[in-house]
Amino acid sequence: MTDRDRAIYAGGSVRRGFLVGTLGGDRIDFRYTQLNLAGETSSGHCVSRITVLAGGRLRPDESWEWESRPGSGSSAVEEVVDAT
Repeated sequence: MTDRDRAIYAGGSVRRGFLVGTLGGDRIDFRYTQLNLAGETSSGHCVSRITVLAGGRLRPDESWEWESRPGSGSSAVEEVVDAT
């Protein structure tokens, strides 16, 4: 396993979270598991399509769903480049 197929995150109500997935072409397919500040765990699945924007910035368009509880949705995130 390399740093390219996993990630660790935290913030807001998430004490610690883990991502594990695969990248193929413009598609990322990953699972996430996290622990919140209340000590509860949850997990889910996400598929993202990556678009390369002007200047090489990246925009993942995501479809996600919780597997441990009800809920699903979509989101889009655009990379911000510091101009300084």
